[in-house]
Parts: sequence; structure tokens; C-alpha cells
Amino acid sequence: MKTEFYRLRAEELYNKLLQISQFNIKHNLTIGMFAEDLLRDSLKMLLPQKASISQGFITNGESCSSQCDIIIYDSLNFAPLFKTESLVVLPVNSVIAVIEVKTTIGEKQFHKTLKDFSLLHSMGIKAKYLFIYNSPSVKTLKNYFFSEMNKEQNCSQKEISTGLGKYDYDNYEELPEAIVNLKPQHEFLLKKDYVITDHRDMMGYTSLILNDNTNKPVSCLEEFMAILLTMFGIILGSEYGNSYDKYEGIPLFDM
Repeated sequence: MKTEFYRLRAEELYNKLLQISQFNIKHNLTIGMFAEDLLRDSLKMLLPQKASISQGFITNGESCSSQCDIIIYDSLNFAPLFKTESLVVLPVNSVIAVIEVKTTIGEKQFHKTLKDFSLLHSMGIKAKYLFIYNSPSVKTLKNYFFSEMNKEQNCSQKEISTGLGKYDYDNYEELPEAIVNLKPQHEFLLKKDYVITDHRDMMGYTSLILNDNTNKPVSCLEEFMAILLTMFGIILGSEYGNSYDKYEGIPLFDM
């Protein structure tokens, strides 16, 4: 029942974004804000009430983040430094997680997002996530990761895809803990993990196709919520079965 609930919830999120696109709205900022609102509203229903959710900024007293699409924060023990109905400025120690939301993402925007995550990491925020409604393929994201390094070190696409290139993603710790693609029939959740290649073991991202105990595929939204809920001591994966398939891997860092 849980698997079907999250599958329907994921379809609802995606279909609502499709609905607004039928009006031929050309203003990307409006579409992006709607996509963020959809996920924020859904998280407010799915996360415990002690989790407050808003968009806004994070400061450590010395520096301030770029505007974050979704900030999950502890409002029971910490007060926002500034708050309106739609925006907050938060002290860094109140932040539980940050989620950047994209309708889709190209190479330039991908690297801009990684820079934003790098700043958040420097401020001490580890739980960073990238949520994409209609993501490029895992293969394309892999090319995004190494596009700049490929230019600098002249690694071939074969070296990147097989993990043979003499490179390490030195800022691995700054990267999002998971990348979610919501698109039905093409959905995936890339999670930081060991990546076993034919040549060596590395750290990077893996995507598993999980099944529940009735052998039905688990929605990536359910996997994502399972990650978020563990921050509140809630274990969602009790209905997961033992069946899974290795889907794709992105090797980034040589162990």
C-alpha cells in the first residue's frame, strides 16, 4: 500500500507540472516557482510537523547562501532571523536539509547548482539534495559532472564512462547527497555510494531499482522520503523487499 501511495503522489506532482505547461506559459521563473511550491506543499504533508519548510537564505554570521528553493529547518529550537509568509533567513545551525528544485537542468545550470552546494557545504550543511521533475538521463548527468574536467585534463568520454581517466572529483563531499528524477517511466534516484567498475572501486553515485515485499517497483519519491525521514528517526523502508537491480553508476572519486 505504501508503494502505491508514493507512486500516485509522484504522478500527481509530475502531472500538475504538466497541467500548467499546457497553458503555453513562456515565463520560466513562474514555472520554476510553481514546481517548488508543489514539492514544498507535498513535503509539508509527508514530513513530521516539527519540520518547518520554506524558501529563503541561510547565514553563518559571516556569509550568506544564495536563495534556497526549499529549506527544511528546526523551528522548535531555533527562531528565524527574519521571516515573512513566503521567505525566511535562517541561522545555519537550524537547518536540517536543503533541496534545490528544477523542472529540468542543462549543463550550465547544473554547474551553477553545484557551486551553490559548494557554498552550503563550506557553511557546514551536509544534507543537500537536487530534485528534478524532468531530468536528463544518468549518462548525460555523468557527462555534466566531468565536462569541465574533461576540457582541462583532456579525458575521453570512454575514460569518463569506464572510470579509467586519471581524475578524482576532489570536491565530492560538497556534492548533493542524492539527485532525484521524478519523470514517470524514467525516474531514478542517484545516491552517494560505492561504485564498482570493471577496473577499480570508486565512490560516486549509484541508482538502484528497488522493489517492495510484493515485488512492485518502489517510487523514487518513496526512496527520497525514506532518506529525509531518517533525519527525524523515522524508518520508512520496512516494506522494502530483497529484490533490486543495479541500474546505473557514476564513478567520481578513486578510493
